[in-house]
Parts: sequence; C-alpha cells; structure tokens
Amino acid sequence: MAIYSMTRYAQNIRTCRHQLFDIHFSKHITKRLPPCGFCDNCLLSPEFIVAEDIRADVRALCVLLEKLAEVNERVTLNKLVEAWQGVGGLRVIAKTVREEYGTQVACKRTNKDDYDRIINHLVVNNYLREDFHFTVYSTVA
Repeated sequence: MAIYSMTRYAQNIRTCRHQLFDIHFSKHITKRLPPCGFCDNCLLSPEFIVAEDIRADVRALCVLLEKLAEVNERVTLNKLVEAWQGVGGLRVIAKTVREEYGTQVACKRTNKDDYDRIINHLVVNNYLREDFHFTVYSTVA
C-alpha cells in the first residue's frame, strides 16, 4: 500500500533519500545511485542513531491490545499511545493489564513521537495490522 511506503520512507534514517526515491521510482533500473551526501540521512552522523531493544515495550503493547480487543474497545493511534503511556480515558485498562499480567504497560519514552514510531514500525512490518471502523460520522483506524 502507498501509505505504508510513505511511512517506511519517513521512518528510514539510514538510507540516502535519493537512493530511496531511485529504488521506488526506477525499479526496472539495475544500476543504483551512490549516496548523495547532502540529504538529511546522509548528513546524520552514525553516533546519533541509537538501536534499542524494545521487546519488553512491544510485549506490553501487545498485551494491552489484547485486553482492548477483549472489551471490544476500538482506539485511534492517539488513544492507543495514551493507553500505552498509562494516561487518558483508557488508563483503567492499562492498570488492569499491569495488575493481571505483571507487565509495565507504560514504557518510559521521552516524547509521544517515540511511541508513534514504534507503532508505525510494527504496522509497516506486519507485526500489527490496522483495522478500520466506519460510521456515518467518522472513520477509526
């Protein structure tokens, strides 16, 4: 899907943007362009890229999603992030997950974008899937 390609493009911080464009739009060409040296990814210093083990965070998210499915609760990305943080209207479910499963639901991220990036990464790589619910007044993904 095009939206996943755009999300994958936006989240990629290692590959030259010009190479990504070339790969996407010139699939029939076998010769690839060298890195440009001036896009944001080429200028990003490797020491600023930090790889983290997020398995415990993802496990907590999956347990939270299972609990939300059990009670037939549909959430938007923002509501899911709030629940994962243990704040907002769904904090009661997050508390239940913490107590029942002994899992710390709220992972300690410094900003909301980190939560969004993790969820987008999981969706783009088919670990999670989006489910759309349509009503007359809104669409919930």
